Amino acid sequence: MSMNTLKTLQPCLPTLSRRFTKVAVIILIALSLFTGGYISSVFPRTKPGGQEKARLIKRYEQPASQYRVVEDTLEIRLEREERKRRLVVIRVCSEQPLSFALFQAAIDPFETAKYLKDYYAYAPDKVFFLRSERCLSSGQSNTEATEIWIAPGEEALPESVEYLRSNQINRSSLGRQPINRGVRDYRVAVQTLIKRLRSNPDSRGVIIGYYLNHENPLLRKRIHEAERLLKENGVPPQRYYALLRQWHEGDSGYPNSEPRYPNVFIVEATKSTARR
Repeated sequence: MSMNTLKTLQPCLPTLSRRFTKVAVIILIALSLFTGGYISSVFPRTKPGGQEKARLIKRYEQPASQYRVVEDTLEIRLEREERKRRLVVIRVCSEQPLSFALFQAAIDPFETAKYLKDYYAYAPDKVFFLRSERCLSSGQSNTEATEIWIAPGEEALPESVEYLRSNQINRSSLGRQPINRGVRDYRVAVQTLIKRLRSNPDSRGVIIGYYLNHENPLLRKRIHEAERLLKENGVPPQRYYALLRQWHEGDSGYPNSEPRYPNVFIVEATKSTARR
């Protein structure tokens, strides 16, 4: 095309461009109507801005008292945008099943969930228990590293292999004779545990003995006795967990002398744990 031709067409180009645009729009509308809207999936759409993510409030590598947790959760209220803290997450970094990992957590997940409900008005279905194997502690500790997060929605929860809402899992203490962080009638409590484990296949049992400074030989002996009773009654080993754990002196109810009796708990999930 010669330069003279271009000069001749130049005044007409804006008009031609507008006409071409109108024709293109008409063609696209016709195609959209003809294909039932399929054309919209052919042309790329502009993606929305970055999705909001969960935010870590606190990570506990070592055991922390409930008093410490109460102070740390004040950080939640410092988040001014309510939509960013619609959910609270308690994530335990552990390779054990969630029902057992919750007892090895550096903080008490059940008490923390209760506090969030009572003092922060979080509904039980807005507090989540998670377990992840990607955040394990690199240091030596008798407890599992535990984290508190806030999230705008369920789709933004941090990574996990198991998760439950706090109203989907319940921890109940068995035994009617509590004494110094344990139950004197632990044998009766274990028999009750056996019956309830048989009646609910999704339940799990936990035998835990707390000590102050040193593991008590008598306490250890009684924990072994509880394990023997479970085994003799045919309870599979994956249905229960027995452990000794040091009681953090900053916690309420800190005993004055070394406990000699174990606690017996049953953990019942009202819904099977989900995987993400």
